[in-house]
Amino acid sequence: MNMLPNKPPTWLSNPPENDVVIGCWGVILRNIAGRKFPIKLGSAESETIFSLFEPYLLEAGWNADNFTPIEQIDPIHRLLYYERLNIPEGVVHRPMHGLLAVSEDESKTVLVNWVDHINLIVRMRTAKFDEIVYELTKFIGYFDDAFEWAKSDKFGYLSSNPMQSGAGVILGAYLHVPATILLGKFGRLKRELIERELTVASIWKMGVEEASGIINLKTRRLVGMTAEQLVAQISRAVEDVVAQEIEAREKLWEKSRESVEDKILRSAGIVTYAKLVESWELSTLLSAIRLGISLGVFPMPLSAVDSNLILARDAHLAARFGEDLTDQQKLSMRRAQFLAETLWFS
Repeated sequence: MNMLPNKPPTWLSNPPENDVVIGCWGVILRNIAGRKFPIKLGSAESETIFSLFEPYLLEAGWNADNFTPIEQIDPIHRLLYYERLNIPEGVVHRPMHGLLAVSEDESKTVLVNWVDHINLIVRMRTAKFDEIVYELTKFIGYFDDAFEWAKSDKFGYLSSNPMQSGAGVILGAYLHVPATILLGKFGRLKRELIERELTVASIWKMGVEEASGIINLKTRRLVGMTAEQLVAQISRAVEDVVAQEIEAREKLWEKSRESVEDKILRSAGIVTYAKLVESWELSTLLSAIRLGISLGVFPMPLSAVDSNLILARDAHLAARFGEDLTDQQKLSMRRAQFLAETLWFS
């Protein structure tokens, strides 16, 4: 795929389903029974696995020519894939002998011989997890008759990462919950979600979810679960988070309108006039501006902010402006320049 650092992924350019859900995702993973996990494969063994998959990948619409050995992708482009939500963070730092292909609209990624023998990742703008699971099972259906998958009666589908063994499917959602945080209710929400066997984390591993309110919610318990049960579990959780966040926004706007507007306008002021915007500030600033759009403070589409959550990250700025990825001062300057040029507030 010819990635353009000045364009967001096509799937993310569409209007969101609501103001809280930024997007949703799912991954299906499988390993061939009797074969070593990818972490123990040499390059020749990895090529053998790929050749076994090749005819079925073609049936599923993925030509072998679309796959690139991850080791051959330079570090900045691996980081671009990660920033665009195409691959897990681990692929950036541990390419191993894996192969990667991404669909033209970037809504789907296939990984062969990375952590597992084969993975399909599906992303979409709306919280329709049944559609995500349909796409995942349709894809793996091309392989099911040809391969016996590594499976245990006790644990379910096996993964080289024991935490991912079980249903063979993982589901998640990117959510925006700034009002829940401003009301001081995020800690309780996080505990409740953990008790429901879900994981709450940052999307880009910056560790600032409690400051920005932009979170990645995903299924955690996989053993003993079916894909249908996971769909029901994550769907209910997302519905509950959306309802709580909408209620929190209404309360904030009713009781603390001036202080909320001040926070929103301060963020807009920084984005408009700052000479430097550091990477750790990005999610927090854009979160406040996104809240402002939702509350009617700014006449901007949410997709403008959602695009900048990706396009204003380090690798995108380095690729777009030809800067050194290690020169944080230059990247902060470019980030400030880029945000000022792409966001408008009147």
